[in-house]
Amino acid sequence: MLIASPVLLRADEAKTFFLPKSATAAAYVLDRLSNQELIEAPRGEFVYVALLQRKGLERKYRVEALDGLAKLRHTDPLTELLGALVALDKKDDAFASVLRDLSPVLLQAKPEELKARRSALEKLAAESQRPLTRKISFAAIVTADGDVDSVWNNAAADPAHLADLIRSVELIRQPNLRAGFYSKVQPLIHKSDDPEVRRAAIAIISAIPGHEAESFNTLAAFVLSETEKPAALASLQRIPKSFWPKESTKPLLDAVMQDLGKAPADQRATPDFINAVQFAKDFASFLPAEAAAVVGKTLRGLGSSVFLLRTIPEQMLFDQNLLVVEAGKSVEIILQNDDAMPHNLVITKPGAAEEVGNAAEKMSLTPDAQGRLYVPALPGCD
Repeated sequence: MLIASPVLLRADEAKTFFLPKSATAAAYVLDRLSNQELIEAPRGEFVYVALLQRKGLERKYRVEALDGLAKLRHTDPLTELLGALVALDKKDDAFASVLRDLSPVLLQAKPEELKARRSALEKLAAESQRPLTRKISFAAIVTADGDVDSVWNNAAADPAHLADLIRSVELIRQPNLRAGFYSKVQPLIHKSDDPEVRRAAIAIISAIPGHEAESFNTLAAFVLSETEKPAALASLQRIPKSFWPKESTKPLLDAVMQDLGKAPADQRATPDFINAVQFAKDFASFLPAEAAAVVGKTLRGLGSSVFLLRTIPEQMLFDQNLLVVEAGKSVEIILQNDDAMPHNLVITKPGAAEEVGNAAEKMSLTPDAQGRLYVPALPGCD
């Protein structure tokens, strides 16, 4: 028989909830609560664990949970965080968003604190089943070391680990540490015998600061040579447009447009096709207005209008402030958020932007029972 104790009285109905003393049974009960009900639950060990692992919560609740667990268990928040990463790594893909939420919490720790946990981080990097967990671990090790050489030398013997280390660059917060990867990553784009290592190098070279123009030319050469074209196109789009050389516009755009025109209809909803369409739209902006209009018309003829909207890291901005669509045609907007900060995208009816913006500013800092956060429940607001 399960022994239970009352933990929660819901505001909307006079009903007492009982939380079993078994961790497994308690987790089952807590899983049945909405996010808002969980946020309002009286704090205890099982509730803290649920807050730490629940999808869709603000990061402040995860930080609160780490502090609460540390006090209850007489440990420290970093120990609890590493334990949470181990637990989440064993869960299914649906929990990847929680891993991403916890990544900045780990990487904001002081280097000396991470260095004291280096052996645990090495174990996590070596044994985790998820690439994302391994990336987070490697990023923390580099942050702890304050340089690239030591971890690089250890990972170089295993191509799988080396690919994970390379992909961890995008998570590293310090620009000087990211910059230290360039001399090591750049040669692998051309010389690596392992396809996964080469693809990782292609994907990450654009995230390394200080070499944007060189990286653009390197990636553009891959596109023109038909080698690793999807990976190169996706990486090119991460380079700020101020570094895109206008003299490369026509040959590169022609190559992409030719491929798009040949794509079968059943492939025009794939991420690679959408990335290529967005690149063509972005690159066409360098053309004279008449030529850009021709490209736009051709792209619209390929199917529904698809816009890839990316966040600008560490700013409350998107990389585009104007989306132009043709009346009467279907439109698809894909929001790609690689930032640590959550972002909302709200679509309103014409003339409703000011009303929606004012209502959003007055909303609570916590999601409501339906999980809406800064998205007011107004007519014409989706």
